[in-house]
Parts: sequence; structure tokens; C-alpha cells
Amino acid sequence: MALLWPLISRSVPQGPSATLRHGTTTWITTSVRCLSGAKEIPGPKALPGVGILFSMISDKDFDKNKIHLYFKKLIKTYGPIVKLQIPGQLTMVLLSQPEDIKTVHQFAEGNPMRGGLQALKKARSLDEYYGGKGGIAAEDGEEWWRVRTNVQGTVMKLDNIRHYLSDMDRTSLDLLDRISKEKNEKGELTSDIKTLMAKWAIECVCLISLNRRLGCLDPELPPDSEQMRCFRAAQSLMNSVFECEQTQLWKFYRTKSFRTMQESLKILTEVCDKTLRELKEGIEKQNTTDSDRSLCMIEQLLLKPHLSHKDVVTFMIDLIPGGTETVMNSGMVLLYLLAKHPHIQAKVQAEVDSVIGSQLSPITARQLNQLSYIRAVMKESHRVLPPAVGINRILQDDVELKGYVLRKGWNCLMLSSLAGWDEAQFARPQEFIPERWLRHRPLGQIHPYASLPFSHGIRMCIGRRIMEQEACTLIARTLQRYNLAWRGEDLQRNHVIMFDTVGPYHFTFTERN
Repeated sequence: MALLWPLISRSVPQGPSATLRHGTTTWITTSVRCLSGAKEIPGPKALPGVGILFSMISDKDFDKNKIHLYFKKLIKTYGPIVKLQIPGQLTMVLLSQPEDIKTVHQFAEGNPMRGGLQALKKARSLDEYYGGKGGIAAEDGEEWWRVRTNVQGTVMKLDNIRHYLSDMDRTSLDLLDRISKEKNEKGELTSDIKTLMAKWAIECVCLISLNRRLGCLDPELPPDSEQMRCFRAAQSLMNSVFECEQTQLWKFYRTKSFRTMQESLKILTEVCDKTLRELKEGIEKQNTTDSDRSLCMIEQLLLKPHLSHKDVVTFMIDLIPGGTETVMNSGMVLLYLLAKHPHIQAKVQAEVDSVIGSQLSPITARQLNQLSYIRAVMKESHRVLPPAVGINRILQDDVELKGYVLRKGWNCLMLSSLAGWDEAQFARPQEFIPERWLRHRPLGQIHPYASLPFSHGIRMCIGRRIMEQEACTLIARTLQRYNLAWRGEDLQRNHVIMFDTVGPYHFTFTERN
């Protein structure tokens, strides 16, 4: 039977099992062997050959597109640690308490294996261009660490991110101009806001990946233009990766989704390879006339001695679809929550009016740093409607946890989403209260592992600071110009690897007086 959801489709990664070199230091996970008195981990009864398959698919609360609700039920039924056995898959353990999540994160920090995205890795292995390398999104072990160590400092350096601030700000203003032209007299959009948000997101990420605007927010672009081909390829690549992760049928024959992935990957490879070759030639020419000029992020990566040209191309391709999908969905959630909570929206507008005013000149780094309430809104949105159900790690040795032994090779899914909704961790968890994240913590202290939208540690989302800057400019500029409202039922989301917003979208945009 086909896999029922991607988070149980992890395979045991190949390569180093318990040791990963960090520079000159070798980190070795500590083995914890099962004692005879170790407790059996609770969970649905597993039957020979089929595991929990029958009990799972017969459960009225099971929905592969809303798997977080099923996990929530299992935690409520069996407790904070639950064991699941799916035929043909790694044994899965669900964790829902921050201290347990902290323990596993720290235990796996030396070699954070997560598996998954094997279809993407396979597609790249079939393309001679990639030389058998899957890229930072699909690799584990030494190859992942080689790329990560060489890109992390550059991509997460705040000064490098601020280099793109004015252009990201301009992109948000362009999005709002499109909204202004495409809304009716009631303030309702006559076009699909999710498509507009996706175009805004890819415009922002291409400022980094291609060192230029893609240009797909232009309403006059013909469908066969390079910009629209690149936009569609980014969306198709992400969708086909998700579909392959769900079914796994690509392992037996080249499914339609797998072929779409290959075609989309080829388009993005051609665009990125051409662009980066031109950039590299430009670096050499400009350095002869201005050796002291500041290099943009992509130029810095191209000059890294331990990264090849193709390494940088692969990394930038990973940023484009991943950055488009995650930023688009996070932006939709932010606008929705602000539209649903006018009193919070008013507080954001007061902050924007105080820091930025009515000016349309580019937002400065100093102004961005002063938008503390917007940052609290972003953190609270990630808690209330997180981007994913949780974070997984494939254990490279046994680990003891509360009298249970979690075995080497098991897949630990740390349900940070459930921790974020737990009243034991957050006062009034069902309410959207950004103030809880302000420095003085008016609703009590927050466990550092109770909300992890970007993961944690050395495998934290490498695009975190990029996304935060994009979202901050979006909120500031939107509420500088508009009052938002939501007319209709609550926003719906499905979960396939990540949460994805589902229409219809009932926004109204009303010009502020």
C-alpha cells in the first residue's frame, strides 16, 4: 500500500552513522543501551506484517491532509511519547513535550540526520550535471555538513541579509500596487491572492538566488516568458517533491510527478547556471576596477574555495522553490491573523506609524530593528499556525528518555506544533497574543523548545533571517497602506510535509484614512 503521509516515509540515510566532523573537532553521540527494566513505549497495537495500518486508516480522525489532528489524538490517548509502527517504514516515535524535544535535539546535534526528500536526491543523481550530489535539502551526513559549513556563515550573516532590504521593501510595495489594481470597490481581490503572494515570495528569494528581480509581478508578462517559466518550474518542483514523498511509487517507475520534478529541475538549473556564470565573469571584471567593493551574498559563495560552481547552483535552486513556498504560506497566515484580530492590527499600525510614518522611501535597517511588535506578531503566528507539524531526527544510536529506550534507526518526530498549543506551556494557547513574546514576558516565561518553527541547532532553517526580513517588510508596508478584514470561515490548511493554506480567501483591503 502507498505511504499515507510524508512524515512516515523517511528512509535510513546512507553514510556516517554516529560521527560527524565539525572543523577539527569530532562529535560522537553517546550510546545508551537498553536496560532489562526499560518500559515499553505506548502506542496503537502493532499487528504482524501490517503494524498499525488498519487501526490508523479505520480511525475516523485520520486524514492524511490533516495529520496533525491524528497525532494530537494519539498524544492525548497514549501520553507525551508514542510509538508507531508502519509496515516497510522506520519505527516512529512522537514526542510532544519541550524537555523531551530538547533531549533528542541535543542528543542528535552532533549528527542531525533527517532523511526524506529522497526523490529529489534521486532526480539529481540521474542528471550528470549534479555529479551524484543531492544538495543541502536532500543530503545527510558528511556531504550535508560540507555544504552547510561553507554556506551558513554567509547566508545567515545579518549584514548580508540587510543588503537586500531596500529591494525586498520595493517588492512588497509592488505587490501592494497589484492588490490596489485588482481589488473591487468592496476591497475584495478579483484575482487569486495566493498566486500574487507566491509571485511576491519568488521575487524576494530571487534577489538572493539570482541577484536580481525575476519580474513575474508584471501583469503584462506573456505566459511563455522566461520569468513565468521559472515561476511555474519553482511551483511544480515543490509540488512534485511533495507528491513523491507521499506515494513513493517513483521508486518503482518514473511517475508523472517524478518526471515533472525532473523537468522543473532542468529549467531552474539552466536559469541558475547561466545567471551564476554571468555573475562570476562580472566579479572578475569589476574587481579589476574596484577591488574594495562589497560583494553580494551569491558573489561571496561563488568565491568560496571549498564550494564548486555547481555546489552554489544547487544551493540556489534549493532556495528558490523552498523559499517561495514557505514564505508565501507564512505571509498568508500573517495577513489572515492580522485581519482576524483588528486590535492587534491597530497596534502594528501604531508601531509602523511611529517608526516609518507615511514615507515610501526604502525602509532602513535601523527602522527594521525598531519594529519589535511586528517581530512578536511573527513569532506568535508561527506558534498559532506553525509552518509544519514538527521536526524529525533519525537516531544514530540508542537514547534513554523517561525510562523508555528509543532505538538507533528510529525516526523521532518532535511535535513542536503540539507543544505550542499546550496550555501547560502557554497561557491561553488558543488565543493570538503577540505580547507573550515581548521581552518582559507578560504571560510567563517560554520554554526555548516549546515553539520551533525553524528547527533548532546546526540544522536550523538556513533561510530563517531571509524569511523574517521578507515578512517584516510585507506586514509593515501592508498595514501602512491598508486596514485588513476577513469575511468568512476560518482559514483552512492541509499538511503535506508542510502546512499549505487552502482557499477560498476572504480578505478585504481598505485604504487607511
